[in-house]
Amino acid sequence: MAELKVPEPSKKIYAYCALMCSMPAVYGAFFSVFCGLFSFGDFMKCAFSPLSMIYVVFFAAIVILLQRGVVAKYSSYDGSESSYDFLNNIYPLVVGAFIAVLLINAICYPFVFASAAVRNNVTTFNLSSFIGISIGSTFLIGLVFYILWLENMEAWLKFLPFMEKHLKMNLVSRFLLVNIFSAIGLVLLIIVPMFMSANEDKTLKEIFTAYMLPAAVIGVLLNGMGFMTMVRSLTGRIQSISVFAQKLADGNYTMDVLEVRSRDEFGILVHNMNIFFKATKGLLDKVKSSVSTTKGFGEDLETQMSDTASSVQQIVANIKDVKNLIENHAAGVVNVSSAMEMITRNIDMLNSSIETQAAGVEQSSAAVREMVANIQSVTNILSKNADAVQKLGDASDEGNRRVQDAVAMSDRILSESSGLLDASAVIQNIADQTNLLAMNAAIEAAHAGEAGKGFAVVADEIRKLAEQSNAQGRKISESLQSLEEIIKGVSVSTKALQTQFAVIFDLTQTVKTQEEVVMNAMNEQNAGSTQIIDAMRSIDDSTISVKQGASEMLTEGKTVGNEIHNLEKTTNSVAEFVEQMLAGTDRIVSLIDNGKESTDKNYDAVKVLEDMTMKFKVKS
Repeated sequence: MAELKVPEPSKKIYAYCALMCSMPAVYGAFFSVFCGLFSFGDFMKCAFSPLSMIYVVFFAAIVILLQRGVVAKYSSYDGSESSYDFLNNIYPLVVGAFIAVLLINAICYPFVFASAAVRNNVTTFNLSSFIGISIGSTFLIGLVFYILWLENMEAWLKFLPFMEKHLKMNLVSRFLLVNIFSAIGLVLLIIVPMFMSANEDKTLKEIFTAYMLPAAVIGVLLNGMGFMTMVRSLTGRIQSISVFAQKLADGNYTMDVLEVRSRDEFGILVHNMNIFFKATKGLLDKVKSSVSTTKGFGEDLETQMSDTASSVQQIVANIKDVKNLIENHAAGVVNVSSAMEMITRNIDMLNSSIETQAAGVEQSSAAVREMVANIQSVTNILSKNADAVQKLGDASDEGNRRVQDAVAMSDRILSESSGLLDASAVIQNIADQTNLLAMNAAIEAAHAGEAGKGFAVVADEIRKLAEQSNAQGRKISESLQSLEEIIKGVSVSTKALQTQFAVIFDLTQTVKTQEEVVMNAMNEQNAGSTQIIDAMRSIDDSTISVKQGASEMLTEGKTVGNEIHNLEKTTNSVAEFVEQMLAGTDRIVSLIDNGKESTDKNYDAVKVLEDMTMKFKVKS
């Protein structure tokens, strides 16, 4: 612990100590002479006798040593808790020691005077009376200077902390003791003249008038001086505490702490007020700093809340735009779903027509194979045609895999229906050629006469089959044309949803070109009946491929329909989620508005707190 510098004691302490030890003897001497205990000359002889002088020097030395010892002891204070506890605990012993020294002197000094009076033959001297005068003077005169000495002593000890545990004698006890001692001193000085041998021949009235009354008046004045000294000390301490408290009430914390100038309840009060002052001043410093920081945070928070509110409002606007887009998308998905259902129904109808056509073609093919088994001339051309048709099927399959949505499927169906129309046209052309070939066969049979009658019957049957195939082909063409119109309508309505629908590959044109080649080859080789069976086989294969394509188109159309249905459900779910998000953002906006309102209230509260704390001055 750092060494504490103790201030030097005031010279008043030594002065009042000397006065409280000497003035009772001086007053007692004058009072003794005044009352006739001995004459002034006898008093001087006794006072300056060797024994009296030795006693005075001895007594003065004791007082000086005691005073210096007390000062040295308290000057050794090092600031530690054990040190100030020890010094506070011995303080009652110190003040009691001085009282004891005064009382011992008041009793011993008369015996020294008595010895000197005997040596100087002072016959008027009375020991008991002088003891009464000495004690009375000590209680009356010495007490006044003792109060002043005690006041200055405690003022010097202001560096020593004083707490409630150190209080040994309260203020009431102090006043009570002072009044008791003063009263004892006053009574002794008043009644002593009655017991002096020099006043034995005087009446009580003469003694009262000559000695007791003046002693009473002087004693009351001295008693009043002692009381006023204590009152002045108390009022001074009360005044300083009142000024200090008034400054605190005005919010002024710039002054220093109060000095503990007494070791009584006022000292404890001042000590506690100093603790309160330091704690409150530190608290106000922290509160001011915290208010300033909180005010800055509040301003930043208010700005951030405003920015957050703007951002959330922008998010809400964006979510509303997304909601509108999803609603439009959902409407488009519903339209596409309806169109795909219509396409699926039409493909189902087309599949039934193709199956009917396939049955008719199968019958025609069987009849042609039975009638014109020798027709082989068109085999190669029909094989090429079959390859081309196979390419057409492969191209359709490839196009089917690439079509990812309902729009592409509609275009593919439209393209496939065009291919079916071409296939139907091929069948009609083959039927026409077959009819023409049957007519040529009938003509040749007629030329052959009887030998050609059987061939004429066969030619007639072939002609009938060709007519049936031609009629069935026209019926399929009409169905396909009707279906093509429906598909075109669906394609036009779905192209508004997605613009990237593309036309099925140009392989259909290649098929059409190969078919023209076949027709040219059939025209060039119409004399060979083998071309008929090959053409029928080609038709049969084409019909099977178309049937397979129609079945695949129906399956994939249903798959696309299911996917579109799932997409519709997903779109509805997304719309619900967006609705929930919109409701959540509305709640967030409401909370942000409430938070901004709370922030504004907090800022206002901090401003009020700042205005209140600014009334307190903690720095000079």
